Amino acid sequence: MGINLMNKPEQIYEVIIEGVSIIGWQFDPYQDCFTFVSGKAKEITGYGMDEWLKKGFWQSHIHPEDREFAIKYCMEASNKGKDHEFEYRFIKADGGVIWFKDIVQVVSTNGKVESMKGIFVDISSQKIAEENLKLQKNKLELKNIAMRELIGQFEFEKNQVRKNIHSNLKEFIKPIINKLKAKYGNDSDLKILDKNLVDIASSFGVRMSSGKINLTPKELQICNLIRNGFTNKEVAQYFNIACRTVEKHRNNIRNKLGLNNKRTNLASYLKTV
Repeated sequence: MGINLMNKPEQIYEVIIEGVSIIGWQFDPYQDCFTFVSGKAKEITGYGMDEWLKKGFWQSHIHPEDREFAIKYCMEASNKGKDHEFEYRFIKADGGVIWFKDIVQVVSTNGKVESMKGIFVDISSQKIAEENLKLQKNKLELKNIAMRELIGQFEFEKNQVRKNIHSNLKEFIKPIINKLKAKYGNDSDLKILDKNLVDIASSFGVRMSSGKINLTPKELQICNLIRNGFTNKEVAQYFNIACRTVEKHRNNIRNKLGLNNKRTNLASYLKTV
């Protein structure tokens, strides 16, 4: 024999609620107790109907860290007759913790609150996922911090090496070159050696020989001479080639450096690299 549910709203509510993993409920604020909870309550929390219908059951089973907030928020919204929803932790019968999203509808007549009804939605899986995401984010941030510290340490050590090279050049190599100049005069090879030693600790050679610019070994050498103030004639004499060949190399270099159709002086540009 079928059951006539039209006159039994609680049974209608229970039939709907039992089909999903949520707990439907009705609450009497004046008696401070539930008057109805759906059958899922036992399955989800471990508490039977007799426990749920006891006075003060809801408040006493909210997680201690969430209890004050949850009770205050619900009471303030309910007293104003406002529907509301909020999240908090709930202590299960086995001592475990479950996260509830509590969706509350306040039933009022002529502005007077008569009862409340709503659903508890188990959002524990969502909260676990959020916590895992937060942990992953924190781990990534720690890795980023470690990477920045590593890069900073690398830059510090690189600068220290550069300072040491400059110091050694100044204290040991430069005096030897000065003696050679005094003995052999301002020889072009000594002039180049002097200037190149100063540039050893700079990034000129690294940048100019990078794959992005793609200069030939000969073009690199010519760039170095031009950077150090050599004229076309001096470059030609140094390599024992014609001035027109030097001009051709200069044009190729300007093209690879993106200086074609620009008035930029090649020597000036190379000093900024």
